[in-house]
Amino acid sequence: MVSKRQIERLPPLNSEPELAQPGVPPHLRSPGQPGYPQARELERLRRKHLICLRKLSRK
Repeated sequence: MVSKRQIERLPPLNSEPELAQPGVPPHLRSPGQPGYPQARELERLRRKHLICLRKLSRK
């Protein structure tokens, strides 16, 4: 079993590492840059996942 804190510490998964810029966090990437839509979508899915895990761990 993984705790909430451990999950939050996990780095966001980049399915396309060559598109993602390592030094710039996803929410700071400007729309014109490569990797922006993917990064935004991955962050959204990651947040959704964390929220689901929190709900499940409360039960």
